[in-house]
Amino acid sequence: MDSMTYLDFAENDYKYFMHSYESGYVANNMAANAQNTAEKYLKHLIDQYDHDEQRLDLRTRTLRTHNLSQLMNYLSNEMGMEIPLRVKRDINALNNYYFNARYPGDNSFFVSKDDIEICKEGLDSCRELVSSVDKEMRTKNKEKELISENIPIVEDEEWDI
Repeated sequence: MDSMTYLDFAENDYKYFMHSYESGYVANNMAANAQNTAEKYLKHLIDQYDHDEQRLDLRTRTLRTHNLSQLMNYLSNEMGMEIPLRVKRDINALNNYYFNARYPGDNSFFVSKDDIEICKEGLDSCRELVSSVDKEMRTKNKEKELISENIPIVEDEEWDI
């Protein structure tokens, strides 16, 4: 079996979150799980598509953060990925749940049904972003392979023979 990726773990965590959500649960662990899942989705993009050796140290440091804003900034500023403003807002809404909903402290709280809705929207936006980027990158990679093999790229159209 191939080694597990950030995406494998993110998808597994997403299924768990959605099962809990669809069952009507409202629990702090769900909010913490939502932030952690979004983190894995964003790290998947960095891990899979950033191959620039010039920024290896920055990439390594970024992959160690739990801050979703920092991960999105890296994707935008370092890798040139375009993240729509709505998606950034949805994902940023998940920031701080991981610590504030798991441990007692000055900023800790118990999540509400509204918090869980915010988490679901953020996770769905993050997952859609990753799916879109993955699809785009697979298409680009396939085109590069065809070009390197001198196979003409043909749009989906019917051929009359």
